[in-house]
Amino acid sequence: MSLKEKTQTLFADAFGYPASHVIQAPGRVNLIGEHTDYNDGFVLPCAIDYQTVISCAPRDDRTVRVIAADYDIRPMSSLSTRRLSATTPSSGLTMSAAW
Repeated sequence: MSLKEKTQTLFADAFGYPASHVIQAPGRVNLIGEHTDYNDGFVLPCAIDYQTVISCAPRDDRTVRVIAADYDIRPMSSLSTRRLSATTPSSGLTMSAAW
């Protein structure tokens, strides 16, 4: 099962309806340079054989619920209050993308 299929299945199992969007981004590393490209320095980013895949669907109540397929976290937050229901480091990183 591909990562795309895994996230779609996990989404449908958790929320009871299919995801309306599936988004994929390739992984990358910077072999040289980090924050140097916008300071006229050299940078060499390279794609790697890892990716991030998100299956998602809009909600009407401004609540963001996240399930990380590879970690045992399920943070929830409101876009109105910006407070997390879970306070693990990875949940903060995950929810910051929604804010």
